[in-house]
Amino acid sequence: MASVNPLVTRAEQLANIRQIYPPERRSVERPAFRLSGAPYTSVATLVFVGAVLVLMAFDYPVGTFAVASIGLIAPALVLGWFVVRRKVNDIADIRR
Repeated sequence: MASVNPLVTRAEQLANIRQIYPPERRSVERPAFRLSGAPYTSVATLVFVGAVLVLMAFDYPVGTFAVASIGLIAPALVLGWFVVRRKVNDIADIRR
């Protein structure tokens, strides 16, 4: 698996990225179907989720504890991904 080295120049990084993803490669095309009201419905959904989190934070003690625990759960999820990432990538390579 190739990676981009942060200690090299920008030109060398771009050259490395072009080797990994050559420009001739076709990227994934957008699907023909579209969500009705997009992108406004996406923004509305994010606003709704944010409002739910704010309301949960004011619901003492259970909601406040739940929102505060996000600070512990999110790093645990990120750490867990880094632990299993290689195995997941190996399984994905086998399936290709």
